[in-house]
Amino acid sequence: MNANDPADRRRFHRARIEGLQATLHSPGDVRVLDLSVAGLSFEAAEDLAPGTRCFLELRHEAASASVEVEIRWASVRRVERTRGTLKPVFRAGGAFRDVHRDRPGGVLDWLVVDPPAEPPAPAPN
Repeated sequence: MNANDPADRRRFHRARIEGLQATLHSPGDVRVLDLSVAGLSFEAAEDLAPGTRCFLELRHEAASASVEVEIRWASVRRVERTRGTLKPVFRAGGAFRDVHRDRPGGVLDWLVVDPPAEPPAPAPN
């Protein structure tokens, strides 16, 4: 993501958080790619149509949060072969509609901290 790139339409900084897991209550586990205070993108085994609302349980270290997500976009990311069968892997992006945390702290509080500054440009020779 590049804040200076006009093609990047995100309003909020997104971050990759190593070890962040999520369960989509329907259709199942997903792989979180990145998230912001407003939403996230993830990979799932089933296609989710834009406008669909679903529930995810986010888990990171000892903290968890249940979030309601409205799917904004979805597409086939790739096709994987499993036991001789080809299966699509879908990528989707969604906006948070409701958030319930088990306690203060955790991944969502980490996101509201200002993102790290861009490294300084190298000095000209």
